[in-house]
Amino acid sequence: MNFNRKSFLVGGVIIVVLLIVLGLWMNRRNSLVEENTRPENPRTQIGKSHLRGRYATRVEEFKQLPPVENLIIFLGDSLTQQGRWSRLLADYTDKPIYNLGIGGDTTNGILQRINTVIDLQPDQLFLSIGINDFGNEGKTVDEILTNYRLILDELDSGIAHKNIYIQSLLPVNNQEYPFIDNQDIMAFNEKLRQLASEFDFEYLDLHSQFINSENQLKLDYTNDGLHLNNEGYTQWQRVVVQYVDFSND
Repeated sequence: MNFNRKSFLVGGVIIVVLLIVLGLWMNRRNSLVEENTRPENPRTQIGKSHLRGRYATRVEEFKQLPPVENLIIFLGDSLTQQGRWSRLLADYTDKPIYNLGIGGDTTNGILQRINTVIDLQPDQLFLSIGINDFGNEGKTVDEILTNYRLILDELDSGIAHKNIYIQSLLPVNNQEYPFIDNQDIMAFNEKLRQLASEFDFEYLDLHSQFINSENQLKLDYTNDGLHLNNEGYTQWQRVVVQYVDFSND
């Protein structure tokens, strides 16, 4: 009888301990779920091999571009790539323009292909990169800035003219594109402004020209909450044209 009683007590203690452990695990699990309420970007899950193929093709194409005098380069990701910069600036300059944007690119990608840009020795360089670091790679503000500093170091030491323009990240519209927090974008842009100043590079505040009263990308400028439509690129052109050097010296 005593043996059965002891067995019952031991079994009860084990059950209580197991319930406590299970409760702690469930509490931790719920905490993790609450910490990660922002939906996962499906772009990180699909099309990676296709993206790599297109990326590699464009990198090779860029390596074949000849250096030319008075060259203007636009460097960045899909936001840059989809801009028809030669057409957008045709009424303002006849200088040659190379669009070195690649869809899906990140600060890591720019670092890997920076030598191609340096070899071209542009007269002016407009850089816009970092949004995919947030949306596709989940980097923090400081992680992106660490890479950005490396990029600017390379450009500062490698390009003779140093007419380098650091463009702020554009906002997104969370109604259409919920994968990036605009607060992160604004925090990044403020630190990017300071970084550009350290290198004595011009900082272009695109962000303030694209936001609505809630610091969201205006829906007039986008069809998907991230990329720009024609009206969006016209707005971008209005900013950039103020910095294009019209002389051919």
